Amino acid sequence: MPYRSALGLLAIAGVAALVGTRIVQIEEAARVDDAVVEIDAMATRVRAWTRVAVSDVRYLADVAVASHLHETGANLDAIHQDLVGFMLDNQEYLQVRWLGNDGRERIRIDRTARGLVRASDDRLRDRSQQNYVRNALTLADGEVFLSPIAPNTEREQNGQSLEATFRLATPVNVPTFGREGIAVLNLDTRFFFEELSVGAVTRGSAQVFLIDPDGHALYHTSPGRVSIESAERLPGPLETAIRADRKPEGRLHDAEGIWLWRTIDLGGQRHWHLMTRLPTSLLHRSALWTWLGVAFASLVAAGIYMAFVVLRRQLQQSVQMQQALEISAQAARDRAATAEHLREAESRFRILTEVSPNGLVLVSADGRILHANESAYTLFGHPPGSLDGRPIETLVPDGLRQRHAQLRQGFMQAPGRRAMGSGLELRGHRADGTQVPIEVGLSSFDSDNQTVVLATITDISERLRNEAELAGKAQELEQTVGMLEVANEELSELAYAASHDLRAPIKTLRAQLARLQSRHQQVLPEEGRKLLAYAIDAGARLETTANAVLDFARVIERPSTLETLSLPDLVQEVIGDLSADISASDADVRIDDRASTVCAVRGRPAQLRLLLQNLIGNAIKYRAAERSPEVRIGWQQRNGRCEISVSDNGIGIDPADQEKIFSLFGRLHHQGRVAGVGLGLTLARKIARGHGGDLQVESIPGRGSTFRFCLAAVEPEVTRQA
Repeated sequence: MPYRSALGLLAIAGVAALVGTRIVQIEEAARVDDAVVEIDAMATRVRAWTRVAVSDVRYLADVAVASHLHETGANLDAIHQDLVGFMLDNQEYLQVRWLGNDGRERIRIDRTARGLVRASDDRLRDRSQQNYVRNALTLADGEVFLSPIAPNTEREQNGQSLEATFRLATPVNVPTFGREGIAVLNLDTRFFFEELSVGAVTRGSAQVFLIDPDGHALYHTSPGRVSIESAERLPGPLETAIRADRKPEGRLHDAEGIWLWRTIDLGGQRHWHLMTRLPTSLLHRSALWTWLGVAFASLVAAGIYMAFVVLRRQLQQSVQMQQALEISAQAARDRAATAEHLREAESRFRILTEVSPNGLVLVSADGRILHANESAYTLFGHPPGSLDGRPIETLVPDGLRQRHAQLRQGFMQAPGRRAMGSGLELRGHRADGTQVPIEVGLSSFDSDNQTVVLATITDISERLRNEAELAGKAQELEQTVGMLEVANEELSELAYAASHDLRAPIKTLRAQLARLQSRHQQVLPEEGRKLLAYAIDAGARLETTANAVLDFARVIERPSTLETLSLPDLVQEVIGDLSADISASDADVRIDDRASTVCAVRGRPAQLRLLLQNLIGNAIKYRAAERSPEVRIGWQQRNGRCEISVSDNGIGIDPADQEKIFSLFGRLHHQGRVAGVGLGLTLARKIARGHGGDLQVESIPGRGSTFRFCLAAVEPEVTRQA
């Protein structure tokens, strides 16, 4: 045990060391990540600052100076007004000037403690020897010269305070006149340096440098350490690393901490380096407290571990004693529980047998009744308890008792669970000598080292009476169906004959009315012409009705045999049959692109053609007035069925009317506008149901409808054999 305790303490110490080291690493990494985010933000502000300054000096050259020179000549007052307005809008600029091609100041605006002051002519200077002037005069149009940040000695010569200044200069190009000197803008860098100082403060003791290309510090966040005049240089290893790396960003670890830098491109092959240093003291500021916390946690964990070891040893001894006592007590409880379970099992068995509606009889291996429930005594008419110990053959009719004893002995050789006398009519012998029809289920189980059979006996007298009654009802129903089929055939023949015989006189009537209209319409009075038009329209509707009734009679006659049909071919044939109506209505009727090119179904060709003609024809007729009809016929095959759909963009059907359209002669409010008698959808649904499916509609008023029905599909191999 001491050996294990020592190992546990060593493990705790090792884990504490790993955790402490990891926490310190995470804290240092977090500080470095914060510094990276801040230096990136500062670099972004420097770039934005320089871009704005470049844009402003170009504005001065192109607008404030060049435009006035082009429009008014050398009107210095107009230029002065623009320059003053510019300085008022931009407080970070110290001075703005226009110099001629000879390098002499033509106009200069200074920001002083008294405000903006225009230099008088006697205070304008010759700046041709200044480096920024010489460089700017050599630039191409649009190029900008950016000077280093340096003390403004010119400002000191003008009697003003010495300040760190950043100059930008660009040529002034006047249309039709050419090059007219340069525009110069002096920036007060204090605005920018204040932003860098604010950023550095957020990270405590971190330091920020702004370095020129020669490695001189232009700015440092430590007050009093670096000024514009001091030109303090970077540490040698850091300057060497920056020059050797030549990358826009990087980092360097040394004994004093971590250096991070970003290179800022100023244009014209000029650049600055923005740098920050994280001192080692800043990185490790919380390391001491971290290690103290880890050490304290380790001591607490070691104390808890040792307490656990002692308590565990005492607990093991207590558990061993408890287990010995528990084993002894459990043995006594098991014996008592076994006896109680036996009593409960016997009680449950007796309750189950007594409440069962079926007769239950327990039979020993030698065929004697061990127990029978109340339902068994009631079924066979014996007094309760009188069957115990008697042979089971007591309940078997006299002529079958010897045969039953032989069958019982055969069952006991291979006992199991099965129905007794499968396929035979079994009867039981009642105490009064009558017989009762029964069903018997047998199951066996072992009890006290002997096989016992449980016979479940059901009285089926009521069921046999119900079956006989159902057989009689079925025969009556079959006779009624036969009579209905005969009546249906007679009705179909009558409708067929009536509609067929009416077609000829209706055609004659329509022809005579048309002849009367063509020959005598002009001599008829107005009322006569109206009555003649009504008669012609009624004749057309009568002929349509007769044709619809004839189609209906053909559908309800004895159905023909089913054939294997190509659904794409059938749809194309129907579209061809309706080509005249399609052209007249400028309808777009075609098969849906998502439908498969091969699909075979089982159906009656003439009926399916009539079904599709009705659906597509209705889609064309019941169109919306504001758009041309669009009809799509599609299908989808799955689980041995093919679902066909016909969709349109017509007027749609109100949900309350969607079942009315399938009724015989059922029409909606479109009767006066669209020809028809109201039999089309009735026929269509009857055809769909005659093929083992149904016709359903989904519709949105004003947007269109979709009709769907199903047909039996033919598998591909069956189609190939056909």
